[in-house]
Amino acid sequence: MSPGLSADETMKLTSYKSFLHERKVLVDFLAILFGIGSWIGINSTFVQFPLLVAAAPEGWDLPSYIVVIIQLGNLGPLAYTLVQKYSPKKILDANVIYGILAVGCAAALAMCFVYDVTAIVGGVERSVWLFVVVFFLALVGCSSSVLFMPYMGRFREIYLITYLIGEGLSGFLPSILALIQGVRGNAHCVLRNNTEGQSEYELYTPPPRFETQHFFAFVTTFMAVSLGAFILLENLRICRKEYVAVKIEKGNKYTYDESSKFNESGEQLSVQEDSQVTSLSVTTYRILLILMAIICMFGNGIFPSIQSYSCLPYGNIAYHLTVTLSSIANPLACFLAVFLPHTSIRLITILSSIATAIGIYAVTTAVMSPAPPLLGNIWGEILVVISWTILNGLISYMKLSITSIFRFQGGKSLVWVGGVSQVGSFTGAILAFVLINYAGIFISYTPTCPAGPDGTTTRSTQPSESNLRKHSGGDSDDTEDAPGNQDTLHIYSPIKLVKAPDLSQEKDPQKVSEMLSDILEKHTKWIEKMEEEIKEIDSENKESASETTKEPTPEELKAQSLYEEALSVLNRTHPLRSIAYGLIEEAANAGHAKARAQYAWFRLLGNPMLNMNMTLVHEIFSELATEGLPEAHMGLGLMYATGIGVNVSQAKALVHYTMAALGDNTWAQMALGYRYWAGVSVASSCEKALDFYRRVATKVASEVTFSGGAATHRIRLLDEVENSGMSSGILDNDLIEYYQLLADKGDVQAQVGLGQLHYQGGRGIPLDHYKALQYFSQGALAGNAIAMAYLGKIYLEGSDNIKADNVTALKYFKKAAELGNPVGQSGLGIMYLQGKEYPRTQPRPSATSPKPLTKDGSMMAYKYFNLASQSGHVLAYYNLGQMHAIGLGMIRSCPTAVELFKNVAERGKWGEILMLAHQDYRDHKYLAAFMQYALMSELGYEVAQSNAAFLLDK
Repeated sequence: MSPGLSADETMKLTSYKSFLHERKVLVDFLAILFGIGSWIGINSTFVQFPLLVAAAPEGWDLPSYIVVIIQLGNLGPLAYTLVQKYSPKKILDANVIYGILAVGCAAALAMCFVYDVTAIVGGVERSVWLFVVVFFLALVGCSSSVLFMPYMGRFREIYLITYLIGEGLSGFLPSILALIQGVRGNAHCVLRNNTEGQSEYELYTPPPRFETQHFFAFVTTFMAVSLGAFILLENLRICRKEYVAVKIEKGNKYTYDESSKFNESGEQLSVQEDSQVTSLSVTTYRILLILMAIICMFGNGIFPSIQSYSCLPYGNIAYHLTVTLSSIANPLACFLAVFLPHTSIRLITILSSIATAIGIYAVTTAVMSPAPPLLGNIWGEILVVISWTILNGLISYMKLSITSIFRFQGGKSLVWVGGVSQVGSFTGAILAFVLINYAGIFISYTPTCPAGPDGTTTRSTQPSESNLRKHSGGDSDDTEDAPGNQDTLHIYSPIKLVKAPDLSQEKDPQKVSEMLSDILEKHTKWIEKMEEEIKEIDSENKESASETTKEPTPEELKAQSLYEEALSVLNRTHPLRSIAYGLIEEAANAGHAKARAQYAWFRLLGNPMLNMNMTLVHEIFSELATEGLPEAHMGLGLMYATGIGVNVSQAKALVHYTMAALGDNTWAQMALGYRYWAGVSVASSCEKALDFYRRVATKVASEVTFSGGAATHRIRLLDEVENSGMSSGILDNDLIEYYQLLADKGDVQAQVGLGQLHYQGGRGIPLDHYKALQYFSQGALAGNAIAMAYLGKIYLEGSDNIKADNVTALKYFKKAAELGNPVGQSGLGIMYLQGKEYPRTQPRPSATSPKPLTKDGSMMAYKYFNLASQSGHVLAYYNLGQMHAIGLGMIRSCPTAVELFKNVAERGKWGEILMLAHQDYRDHKYLAAFMQYALMSELGYEVAQSNAAFLLDK
C-alpha cells in the first residue's frame, strides 16, 4: 500500500494504471483521428450556420434544408447494405471506407470554392452547390454509422470509446476554430451618406476574423489526416494485435469471445470491462432501439433545424455561441464516459427525462420566434445558450451509452443501432422541414433601419407596455461634450420602453398609478360608448355640412390665402420658417381654424420665433376641439397623455385620439395603433392596431415614388423662386438642356434622369411616356437596372400610346431584379401577386381576390417583396403587410402585418420631425427637442421614446 493512501484509493490508482497499461496509445490516437473524419464535414457546416444563414437565399430556413440533405446521405449506407446482402462475394468494409474518406476529402475541398455559389431552380434562387457538397459530406457521416463504428467493433471495447471521442472531436475542433473566427456580431445601425449626399442609417454587421473559405480549408486538411490514420489503423501490425477474438460474418455480423484478448507479445489479457452490461431481454433491447431512434430524431433532425429560430432572435452572437458550445459538448460527453458509468439503463432513463424538459424549453423559444421569452434581456441570451449546450451534451452522452450497451450484445447489434439512428434522424429531418417551410409555425425576422437621417433602432417584435426608455449610456452629465455623441444618441438596440413620466402637479408615483387605474376602470365602458356616439355625430355633421354651404367672407378668403402661402413657404426646399410663422400667426388672428391649430402646434413644439405658451395652446385646442377639428383633438390628446400643461389623464387622451382618428387625422391613427399594439393604457388588441396602422400605411404608400423611397410631399414648389435673382424655371431649362446633351453622347445617368422626368412630368417637361420609353430603352441597353425597372412598369401599366405587355414587363423586371434592384424585385412581386406573370390573353382571377392565383405565384410574390424590403423599399413592406394581413398564400399573421405596416407608417413625411428635434438638440434647445420627441413617442417611434427619456435625465 502506498504511504498516505487508503485501501480504496490504492485500488483506484492500480485500476487506472492497469487501464493505461492494457491499451496502446498509438491505436487510441489513430482511432481518434479516424473518428474525427466521420462527421467533421457536416459539423463544420453546422458551426458556419451563423455566417451561411446571413448570406444564403434560404435565410433562416437553411438549416432545415441542410438537415434533410444530410439524411439523403443515407442512400450511401443503404446501397452498402444491399450490396452486402446480395453480393455473391464478400466486400471488405475497409475498401469501402477508403473510398468514403476519399470522397469526403474531395467534398471538403470543393466546399472552399462553392459554398456561396447559387443558382435559379424553378424560378427561385437556391444554394444548389452548397447542397450538393453537403450531400457528399453527409455520405461520409451517415456511412460512419454502419461502416466506421462496426469496423471498430473488431477492436477491444476501450478503443470504441476513443473512436467515439474522435467522432465527438469532429464537432469540437471546428467549434474551437469557429470561436477563433468569431461571428459577424449583432447587426446595428450606422450612419452613412447615400449617393445623393444625404445622411441615412443602414444595417451593419461586423465581419468575422477570417472567411468561410479558409475555415473549410482547415476541414479539408483534417479529412486528409483522418484518411491517413485509417490507412495506418488497417495496415499496422501493432494495431491488428488489438483485435478481440471475433468472427465477422457476411453483413458485418460480429460474434465475440470476450475472454480472449491478447497483448503485443501474444499473451492473454484479463481486461476490466464494464460488468454492468448483461444480455438484454427482447423488450429492453427493443425499447433501447426505439429510444435511440427518438433521440436521433430530435438530436439530429428537429433540434438542428429549429436552432436558428430559437437563437437568432437573441442576436448573432447568441446563435454563434450556441452552435459552437453545443458542438464542444459532444466530445466532452464522450470524454466523461471514459471515467463515468455509461452503461446504466437507469441513468439513461434519468438523463432522457432531463433532456425532455430542456428540449421543451428549446422548442418553445423557437415556436415563439421572433419574440421568445426574455428577449432584450441578457439572461435570455445566457439561458438559451446554456440550455442548448446542456441539451446537446445529454443527447451525445445518451447515444454513447446506448451504443456501448449494444456493443456487448454481439450479432448485428451495432448495425441495428446505426440503422435506427439514421431512420430516426431522417424522420426528424423531414418532419422539421415540413413544419418550418409549410406549416408557418416558425417565423423569422430581419431587423431594419429607417431611411431617415435622424437615426433608428433595431426593434423587438414583442411590443412593450411602455412609452419611453432611457438610453443605457445616457446617465453621464458630460454626454453633451462627448465626441460624436449626437450621432450615436439615436441608435438603441434592443428597445425596452418605460412608462411616460407624470409631469402634472401630483408627485407621488404610487398615487398617480392608483389614480390612473381608477380613472381607466370608471371610464372604460364610457369610452366604448363614446366611440359609437362619435361615429353617429360625425355622420350627422357630414350630412348637415352638405345641406348648407356658406359663402366665405373677404376676411376668410384673405385668411385662407395667408394660410396657403404659409404652407407654400414651409414646403420649399429651403423653407423660410420665420416668414411662414408670421403668416400662420396672421391667418390665425384672422380666425382661420386650421391656421389657429397650426399656430398652437408651433407654440406647443417650441418652434423658433414663437415662444412656448401651454396655457394659450390648451385654450386654442379646447376651443377648436368643440368645433370638431381633428388637429385640435390630436393636440389635446398629446397634452393629456404626457401631462404637459395639464394633469395627465390617459382616459381623456384616448378619447381625444379617438375623435381625431375618426376625423382621419394621421397622427391620431398612429398613436392609437401604437397604444393598441403595445397595450398602453388600453387592452392590447392586434386587430385594432392593424386597422389603424393599415390606414396610415395606405396613405404613405400612395405618396411614395415608384423608386420605393421615403414618402414625398404632395406640395413641392419645383418652379418656385428660391434664390434671389434666379428662377427655378431658368435653372431647370439650363439643366435639362445639359442633360439632353449628355444623353445624346450616351451618358446613361442622363438618359435615366430624362426618362424619369418625362415619365413623371415636372420641371417644365410635360408627361410623355413614349419619350420616357425611348430614354429608358437606351439606359437598359447599357445595363442600367433603374431603366429596366421603369421599362417593366411602363409595359405593365401601359398608356395611351404604349400597349400593355405583361411578357415584356416581366422580362425587364426580372433583369432589374437579377441586378439586385429593389424596384425590379417589387415589380416582380406585384406581377406574381396579381397573376400577371401570364400573357394578357390567359384568364386569371381578380388581383384583389383573397386567394392567390396559385400557391407558387403567391410564394414568388412573397419572395420578391421580401428581397425588395431588405433594401428598404416601402411599397414592398406595404405589400408584404397586406399579404400577412389577409393570409394571402400563407397563414395569416396579424403581428407580422402590424410590424410591416408600422414600418411603412413611420416612413411618412412627419418623420422629418425627428430631424428637427435632433437639430434642436444639437443647438442646445433641449425643451423644444423634448417636446418634438414626446410627440413622436406617442406616435410609436421607439427612437423618440429613448431620446425623450434621455433628455429628461439631462
